[in-house]
Amino acid sequence: MQDLDKAQNAYQHTLDLYEQTDDQLLRGRNLGQLGGVALRRYDDARNADQPADDQLANLNTARHQYQAALDLIPPDAGDDLDVTQAQLGVIYGEATRFDPQHLDTALHHYREAIQYATTAGNTYSAGRTRYNAAILLARNGRTDDALAWATAALRDFQAVGAGAQDQIDKARALIAQLQP
Repeated sequence: MQDLDKAQNAYQHTLDLYEQTDDQLLRGRNLGQLGGVALRRYDDARNADQPADDQLANLNTARHQYQAALDLIPPDAGDDLDVTQAQLGVIYGEATRFDPQHLDTALHHYREAIQYATTAGNTYSAGRTRYNAAILLARNGRTDDALAWATAALRDFQAVGAGAQDQIDKARALIAQLQP
């Protein structure tokens, strides 16, 4: 907890310094870091079985920070937009634990992330996002859709090659689990 407090304070201090500049990309990246701290706090709260209200407060803080980052990141910063959209997909995916209506929003953000990753030629990132979406879909009972996303993730990881062997193995295992 103390390390997260230090990280949050450092990122907030840096953001305060960036407020004096016109560099929206740096400010957006910094907001993303603050969102990452809040997402980690959510994970810690969830793993400690803290009350749902505490978990949701951290998740909403993460959502707010990443959405603010998305609003600042310029349209030509594809890698940053990929990461930010993927993180929003994770956040809305976690929100489905509380309300399944967030599934479509999570998938929307995952699709946006994949588009940015694909445009940038980052096949590994596209595969990772597809894999995360497959897990989300499986957790929400959409096995056929999950299988399609996991298969697409496997193709991405195979295109990357030997450097993605761990992800290839994970995707194959997920596919085997999902197949009837």
